[in-house]
Amino acid sequence: MGFRSGLKTVHQYFDSQVDFVLLGCVDKNGTLHKFNTEWRTKDCYRCSCTKEHMECCSLVATPTVYDKEKCKRIFHKEICRYTVVEKADPSKHCKVHGWVG
Repeated sequence: MGFRSGLKTVHQYFDSQVDFVLLGCVDKNGTLHKFNTEWRTKDCYRCSCTKEHMECCSLVATPTVYDKEKCKRIFHKEICRYTVVEKADPSKHCKVHGWVG
């Protein structure tokens, strides 16, 4: 559950010279990340930047096999996790038999 993008690099030009220095990767928010770094996004992805590419993978495991009639899944963005609870009584957790991610 991730994506890989073609390398987006930022170039630093010196006066009118053609030479440039590669600085790093730019994420979808326009933030520059230096080469050989990793970071976590606020939408639950772990990303890395190399001179070849930028890659991001989801940190979220999604519950897929549980009693969907009796239970519902709730996503907690602040910790990048789902819980599965009873619809009738959300204080009770449900068993989950399968996850994806």
